[in-house]
Amino acid sequence: MKTQDYIDKLIKKGIDNLNKVELIELNKMLLKSQLKDSTTPTQNWAKTNTVDVLYDMKKSDIENAWIGFDYIEAGYVSPTLVDNAQKYGYLVGPYDSYHSIHKPGEEK
Repeated sequence: MKTQDYIDKLIKKGIDNLNKVELIELNKMLLKSQLKDSTTPTQNWAKTNTVDVLYDMKKSDIENAWIGFDYIEAGYVSPTLVDNAQKYGYLVGPYDSYHSIHKPGEEK
């Protein structure tokens, strides 16, 4: 499907009806439509230091790993990363710290 057709399909679906992955993809495509050739294709965004690293880890015979995110939404930016991590048998998910659920100074 052509990029513009996919954009039209998502917009027709209604912004409020898009899941997080669709909304991020739509925003990436809209941004790319304005940036044109000044940046790489959107399918390469969030790939170089993520999906490629997983491939290198697996190729290096790393059998067990935890791939952590600072926040849950990071997984929506690169669903391919999450899919590949699961395919390779790695754990993947956000890192929960004390301050991710409590604002500093308001721990009561």
